[in-house]
Amino acid sequence: AADYVFSVSFDAGSTPFRYGTANTGQPTITVTTQGIARRPAELAIVTVAIIVRDDSPAAAGARSAAIFEALRTRLHALGIDDDKIRATYTLSNMSRPATATPAPNASSVPYSPYAARQVTISVEPAARAGAVLDAATAAGVTTISALRYDIHDRDGAYREALANGLKDAQARADVVTATAHVRLVPIQNVQNSGTSGLYAYSAMPTYPAGTAMQKLVPAPVEIRADVTVTYLLLKL
Repeated sequence: AADYVFSVSFDAGSTPFRYGTANTGQPTITVTTQGIARRPAELAIVTVAIIVRDDSPAAAGARSAAIFEALRTRLHALGIDDDKIRATYTLSNMSRPATATPAPNASSVPYSPYAARQVTISVEPAARAGAVLDAATAAGVTTISALRYDIHDRDGAYREALANGLKDAQARADVVTATAHVRLVPIQNVQNSGTSGLYAYSAMPTYPAGTAMQKLVPAPVEIRADVTVTYLLLKL
């Protein structure tokens, strides 16, 4: 067994390998990699904000409510019901007279009452996200906060990503062991991280310059699984 006791580490891109020995003194190789499952986007999550300042909280609230109702009307016209629309609302009376002397290093711009709404819209199919963004800007929302794509079967995609990660770990270990003139024996340990939550990754959508946002093309969704596999080794 002493012939196998050595320690080397290197990083091949984002996938590190590690040689070493298990607690039993047997030689091991540990491969860390990431499996990816790509799926076409099935739905889009659009988040917009309505932030209005006015002379009084009541006036700010009224203007914010009017924009929100205009948005709801336009979304209903697109076939998006209220159960796909979620909103949070904040009304602030923070104000300072324009003649007040600001504190040192403070902004010279007077505060004014404001009303803020954050609206999240679930859109299906995902290709309709652009039409929703056009409707939002036409209704008068002040900010487009986020657009992300998602899928329904995240669990299934995660299992696929995990399987892909295990296959990639095996392939990478085979390359290293062939070079080191050793062979793999049954897996000693497998770990995968990120099981506390599943995250969907998607690239920024694209649309032709100078056109309405309904030309947005949904990006594919990626589900990723980080995998660490430790194999026992035997000398050839």
